[in-house]
Amino acid sequence: MRAQLKLKVGMVDELVTKLSKAKIICAFNLQGLPAAQLKDSRKWLKGELVIKPKNILKRALEKLGNGFKELGAQLNGSYGLLLSNVDPFKLSIELTNKRIPAFVKEGMIAKNDITLEAGPTSLMPGPAMTDLTSLGVKVSPKGGKLTITDPATIVKAGNAITKKVSDLLFKLNIKPITTGIDLIAAIEDGVIFSGEHLIVNVEAIMNLLMTAYNGALNLSYNTGIVNKLTIELLLRKAFSEASNLAREACIIGKDNAGDLMLIAKAKALALASVINLEVRE
Repeated sequence: MRAQLKLKVGMVDELVTKLSKAKIICAFNLQGLPAAQLKDSRKWLKGELVIKPKNILKRALEKLGNGFKELGAQLNGSYGLLLSNVDPFKLSIELTNKRIPAFVKEGMIAKNDITLEAGPTSLMPGPAMTDLTSLGVKVSPKGGKLTITDPATIVKAGNAITKKVSDLLFKLNIKPITTGIDLIAAIEDGVIFSGEHLIVNVEAIMNLLMTAYNGALNLSYNTGIVNKLTIELLLRKAFSEASNLAREACIIGKDNAGDLMLIAKAKALALASVINLEVRE
């Protein structure tokens, strides 16, 4: 008993030393994460994965203090730690990009609606047809196979996946979810970031940045603010306005002499037609 206790104390102390040297500590969810995917992630992750018993992890975080105890208090269920020097938001984006499609399992809670689209399937008429229709899916036998005639949502977001649904999706080779390392929380310089705050929608942010960029550019252009982005646009505008002014005021220059001659000729011909004057070119 004492030997076992001594071993646990040693594991905690060793982990405390390791955690104290880490710039950023992220906690990630182990539940539902395939072991093979976790093993593969060690090859590309810029950091160290720490998988220890929950009580060891929690005790080490408590001993560190300075915000780490609060981090440990937020963690429930099965989790591991990722020690890294990478910004947690950048790390979250990288982890999102590494997620892979996966089959659902019985008992999982659907985060989004699971919908079967209309189209042919590889299933033969028989028990599969019964399973599909019992889930509200309209099907029709065509060419010896079942065809889904209308899109149908078979699981609503927030509902549990049944065995019938998981088996059916497996037969249809449909992987409606993605699996990967989900960050629960992170701590950097004593500041704790929750998992929901670490979710970064890159596309939405880029759209907002482009909208802001275009708005700032238009404002600068319309108010005549000169900078490296507006200088060419403003010079073109100035040139165009100067050309129009010179043409309207009949100021002859090397760039508009031809245009003014054409305008003068047009006006002369128009006048000649009014006074019935014969014009010979």
